[in-house]
Amino acid sequence: MKVLVDTSVWIYFFRGREEIVKEIKKLLHQRKIVITGIVVTELLQGVKNEKERKLLEEIFSYLPWIEPQKEDYFHAGIIGKELRSKGITIPVVDLLLGTMAIRRKYHIFTLDRHFKFIPGVKIYKEKQILPE
Repeated sequence: MKVLVDTSVWIYFFRGREEIVKEIKKLLHQRKIVITGIVVTELLQGVKNEKERKLLEEIFSYLPWIEPQKEDYFHAGIIGKELRSKGITIPVVDLLLGTMAIRRKYHIFTLDRHFKFIPGVKIYKEKQILPE
């Protein structure tokens, strides 16, 4: 099982939140983590200095990358429309991440609760690790 790690989890990892650090290190050791440019872009927007930027680049240079395909965009748009018709609005980036995970049969490691509304998403450690 591969795990696509969402921005929300990486933020807590880099802040040193113990349970997140432990889980990410375990997944890294097991070589289960995949990353995508969307998440890296979101994280780079929040770096405080050059040292943090270099650390991000170093860590992510060792991970396997996946990128959205045309079908991911179409699927994300269709799911987003269906959810909106039910009164549920999910950020486009998260719809795309969810779709990428679904289509590749990956789990998604996230702390954002709205992912549970995306049909077919398998959330990694949903009940065990949540922010306060």
